[in-house]
Formats: sequence, C-alpha cells, structure tokens
Amino acid sequence: MNEIFEKKKCYPLTPNVKKYLKKYGRTFKLPLAYETLMRYTDSFPLGNTLWVTVMHKQEEFIEINQALCYIYSLLKTEGDISVMGHLRVDRIDFC
Repeated sequence: MNEIFEKKKCYPLTPNVKKYLKKYGRTFKLPLAYETLMRYTDSFPLGNTLWVTVMHKQEEFIEINQALCYIYSLLKTEGDISVMGHLRVDRIDFC
C-alpha cells in the first residue's frame, strides 16, 4: 500500500484574518476533517504519476461523499445545498 507521509503545512489564521472572515460571514464548521480522508483501507497508483487513489470502507465513504458534496455546494453555489442531490464523488486521490 502506498502511504502518504507528508502533507502541506497548515498555518494558523492571524486574529485579523479571523476577524475579517467572521465580519463577512465566511466562517463555518466543515463536516469533514482531513484525518477522516486519511482513514482509507487501500490505495493504488493513479497511472504513471505521483497520485494515488484511495479506498474507504463503504459505510465511511457514504458519509465522506455527503460531506464532500456539501462542502462543494458551499464553495460553488454560495450555500445552495439543493444541488447536492445531483452530486457524487467518483474517487479520492492524494498526491
């Protein structure tokens, strides 16, 4: 199994950035954490690239699918979650 050892560093938000985001209603709790995506059961290379496609337990993938579709609708439709019925996740890849 290909393992992912490193990810990009996360930098904390400064108080001024947090204040700005709150002022313009751009803060909310996401229904999915990176750690959840990392709980995959198997992985395989995606072609001749540095990317790997990962697989999750079916029950967990259903929850991940719903959460990713929700996040996508927040980002692309300004929160109109009515589009979620038309969305689905085909696969999850990591580089």
